[in-house]
Amino acid sequence: MIGEHIYNEVDMVQVGDSKVEKDLGVIWYDKLELAVEQLSDAIRLFFKKRYISSITLAGASDEILGGILKGNNKKSSLQTEIESFENAFISIDSENSPAAKDWYLFEKNYIRNHLKHHSLSIEKRKGILSLLPDLKDEIGRSTHIPIYPQEAISVIQRGIENYLILGKSFKKLDCLINKFHEKVDS
Repeated sequence: MIGEHIYNEVDMVQVGDSKVEKDLGVIWYDKLELAVEQLSDAIRLFFKKRYISSITLAGASDEILGGILKGNNKKSSLQTEIESFENAFISIDSENSPAAKDWYLFEKNYIRNHLKHHSLSIEKRKGILSLLPDLKDEIGRSTHIPIYPQEAISVIQRGIENYLILGKSFKKLDCLINKFHEKVDS
């Protein structure tokens, strides 16, 4: 029972699939419920062109769903991508494969991590961003970062893929996913 180790049943009331403590209004969420709410909100915010919050919420959902998959001995979409990349790279250059894997993971999570941490430096990223101006604060940390809709699409899609791998169904999220695909696939 949720919260059983801390509270007795008399102190709790049922609200949907969650338990709420009577006095404090604390809601106990299942991790899957959290991930579904975060992914749903991320998609809604994407529709409103609120890409920063969309990326952050989709990234949080992706992490939780990936952890649930791992706990069920299933691979997350990112894990499958990394393995495919690593296998392809090993066939080309096995000596540098670990560094390539680290680079790939860094690239896949770059924007998401940059939105969470002030200490990341944009010059670590290779490619198109190295051509853009890097605005820094007084101690050399990047203070600006370009955000493109594609970044949000990528992180949301990863969350959706993990949700689908789990094989669960939440009607409201399923409807949002369909609308998301209609928008980005058109």
